[in-house]
This record gives sequence, structure tokens and C-alpha cells, in this order.
Amino acid sequence: MLANCPKCGQLFNKTTREICPKCIEAEDKLLSDTQHFLRDNRNAGRHQIMLEVEGVTSDLLDKWVESKRINLVTAEDLVEQQEKANKQKMLLNKIMSGKKQAASETKEDETEKKERRGMHFKRS
Repeated sequence: MLANCPKCGQLFNKTTREICPKCIEAEDKLLSDTQHFLRDNRNAGRHQIMLEVEGVTSDLLDKWVESKRINLVTAEDLVEQQEKANKQKMLLNKIMSGKKQAASETKEDETEKKERRGMHFKRS
């Protein structure tokens, strides 16, 4: 089936892809450049990628993320990671304070036991 490429308008034999072979090649080059950029800048957001990798659009990023060809860290991901780290820190602090309290109680119990040893006289 013949079709016009929606990107460049060139006539091509439409088989499995929606765009012509030249546009596929150009898109694959952009994907490769984006993947290379993300290797060096793992926490880069959409805006930074579009500024740094010439020709990349929001639609392309959506397409690549949806097809799992790239993985973007979103602001929500960063917030979620921070919340998870805070919860772990609070849990660790709770555990550590519990151990300190238990150690303190043990010392108090030992002091009381030492004081109770021996004969005791009732004072009148």
C-alpha cells in the first residue's frame, strides 16, 4: 500500500511503520543521541533533553517512553524516591531510639536490683 509520509510528505510503501524509511532513519538517530545523552545525564527531564538533543520533541519522547525504548525520570519519580528515603530514615530512627530506650531500661533494672540486694530494715 502506498502512502505519503506524515513527516516529510514523501511517497513510500507503507508496511509496518507509519513513516518513510528516511524519517525512520532520522528518528532512530535522534533516539540514539537521546539514549547517549541520558547515559551521561540520568536525571535529565524532558525539557533538558529537548534543549540538549536537537530535533527531539515531546511527542517523540512520549513515543519512546511508551515503547520502553527510553526511561525518563519524572519529577514525580524524584518526589517518590525522596518520600521512600524519608520513610526508611524515620523507621531506622524509630528502631534505633527503641534500642536506646531498651538499653536504658535494662540499666535502670540492673541498678534497682543492685539496690535491693542484702538485708533491708524497715525504718520506723
